[in-house]
Amino acid sequence: MPLASGQDPAGTPPRARIEALAARLRAAAGPDAETAWRAGLSALAERAGPSSLPAASLIDAAQACLEAGRGEAVALLSEHAPVLLERAGRRAAVATLTEIPRLLPRLPTRDDVARVLGTLVRLAPRGPAAVEPLVRTSHLLLARLDPDALDAFVETGLALAGADARRLVAFVGLSSREGRAALEAEAGERPLAERAPGLSRFVAALFGVHLLVRPASVEGDPRAARRTRFDGRLVLLPESFRGYRGAAAAGLERAALAHVGAHLAFGSGRLDPGTLKPVQIAIVSLMEDARVERLAMAALPGLARLWLPFHTARAEGAQTAENLLARLSRALVDPNFRDDAPWVMRGRALLEEALADPHPGTLRRAAGVLGNDLGQMRVRFDAKGYVPQPVYRDDNSGLWLFEPDAPPPVDAPEIAAQAVRIEATESPATPPDRDRRERGADAPPAPARPRDAAEEGRPVLRLPEWDYRAGRLRPDWVSVLDERPRTAPAHLVDRWIEARPATLLRTEALVRQARVGRPKRLRRQAEGERLDLDAAIGAVLDQRLGLAPDPRVFETVRIAERDVALVLLLDISESTKDTIGGTTTSVFSVLRDATAVLSSVLHALGDPFAVHAFASDGREKLHYTRVKGFDEPFAAAAKSRLAGLRPGFSTRMGAALRMATRALADCRAHRRLILLVTDGEPSDVDCPDPRHLVEDARKAVQEAAALGVDAFCVAVAPRDDAALATVFGRANVAHLPRVEALPDRLPQVYCRLVR
Repeated sequence: MPLASGQDPAGTPPRARIEALAARLRAAAGPDAETAWRAGLSALAERAGPSSLPAASLIDAAQACLEAGRGEAVALLSEHAPVLLERAGRRAAVATLTEIPRLLPRLPTRDDVARVLGTLVRLAPRGPAAVEPLVRTSHLLLARLDPDALDAFVETGLALAGADARRLVAFVGLSSREGRAALEAEAGERPLAERAPGLSRFVAALFGVHLLVRPASVEGDPRAARRTRFDGRLVLLPESFRGYRGAAAAGLERAALAHVGAHLAFGSGRLDPGTLKPVQIAIVSLMEDARVERLAMAALPGLARLWLPFHTARAEGAQTAENLLARLSRALVDPNFRDDAPWVMRGRALLEEALADPHPGTLRRAAGVLGNDLGQMRVRFDAKGYVPQPVYRDDNSGLWLFEPDAPPPVDAPEIAAQAVRIEATESPATPPDRDRRERGADAPPAPARPRDAAEEGRPVLRLPEWDYRAGRLRPDWVSVLDERPRTAPAHLVDRWIEARPATLLRTEALVRQARVGRPKRLRRQAEGERLDLDAAIGAVLDQRLGLAPDPRVFETVRIAERDVALVLLLDISESTKDTIGGTTTSVFSVLRDATAVLSSVLHALGDPFAVHAFASDGREKLHYTRVKGFDEPFAAAAKSRLAGLRPGFSTRMGAALRMATRALADCRAHRRLILLVTDGEPSDVDCPDPRHLVEDARKAVQEAAALGVDAFCVAVAPRDDAALATVFGRANVAHLPRVEALPDRLPQVYCRLVR
């Protein structure tokens, strides 16, 4: 007999329980949901046996979803669980069936559940070992990401890991640094390294204390760094606090750092734990937190608005150590908080004594009294599980002075024991000259980018890349190595140009035509060589209607001024070493000669232009060479760099286009152009999906257009390449089947573009 809605059938026999749940599901979500659930049970039983854990998990999942009022989620789980069992294995299927019902509060709509399950199903064939770890960390991920951002996070992990299954597992399990960085990026928050200078200035403005703010090291379980930690002026701050985003997260960070600043401004230095018990260490820490905050608020009353909103403890609840400590924490700093519990009232009185007598022994005596009272009340203190409240307060490790080589006290709370390990857990981002930086506290932290790549002697820049599968940019994805150009004798370039006398004649004609400029007809002028008939007729009509006629009835012809800037972008990948059929001449040599000819044309015209070249060796090495800049002539130095170019590697076109766009960003010309010369479509060694780099390059062209930069392409290839038409638009690609024609055609293409 079907159970009434809300009744738990877990104790009934399996068949009866199934029928009872089926009846509830039919009533809650309709017959289609019931049919899908029965089909899912049959599929799981067929693959893993009728009494298997996956089938039992689906039954439990149905029960949990129905109790949550989410019958539609049962049908979705029933459809996806057999697929996960087949593609990712039993553990992944069971984990999904167990965790998804718990995540329903974060997935309020049917589409949200469907998108998360779809992400798992798409991950399964590409990284089956990563499905279960992703499910296990999904509560952390969905606390900060919506389902679409979660899907993008997974796609980023797949792209990073490639064929390395262990790397992918670490990524989705948030046990790798790159996984946590990707989470921060997808959450839409600036990395802490970018926020740190502003946070440090905030504390300096309050207390005159200059902090070195660094990300907390959270290797392993990302929940380990739950609180701020400080050692002198070095502050290790979690990249994020669970449950806080946007303005709330920014306020929490300021509150946390202001609390550290209060310790440094009003604290009495490190405390010796001596023979204090764990509960006494926690009480002394709490009272010292309150003491420095009271002093800080007396000096700066506005700090109350920063700290007090985080004190949410109420004068009620179970009589546990955690609850009493949270209530005492609020009572010590909030004068409007009323708590008549004798233990809390006694703690309040003891803090007043400590404020009157700042000797550290006063706090020790208070902790002894309050700790003894807890013992008399039979209140147990869990040293290992205790976390200071409220959330903005640090873990108290910066208050205590342990012997460097001594083990922490037996059963000492984590908050105190960590004090002896703070140097070992310092973030790798901390510069090696930390001591010198602390002595010169006014020196700002080093910027995150660009930075020096000492091992290669070149500055490194990080650029985003478009992921068409996820539909969003992957931040900081491509490393650009700004190459120091090789050089060769400059007279080689002059020799290449002089070896083409016919090309030179045609080039000179182009220069004369371009220098003269094209005429532009200007209508409705106050004066001119002849009447503008349309304007004159309009003036006569106005006059007959009794209106004042417009006197601008003339037209004239003027020469349009040239106002254009160009980046000539050269693809010098390995394929340009190929020789032209039937000759010993390489594509690269023709490309180089054509660049020399066009550069001479632009130099003669006086148009500002730059010549850049690129080749890539995976996303970590985009070799970008600046042959000629806007602010230098096409003379010996630039010619020497052009002569020294050497081809190699691959064609990561999107990143190169973004670099060229950056170069044009500061140009004041009315028309800004990128002219890319290439012998093929985008490709690279770490991109097995040929569409990925094509879509990224198309996105880069769209980004350039949004900034007022037009991108065009000259393709030297024996066939018409559809990929380049996708990137630039077919009208913006000039296809040259004969490579050797490039030196003649390249100046023509340019002059046609700027007419």
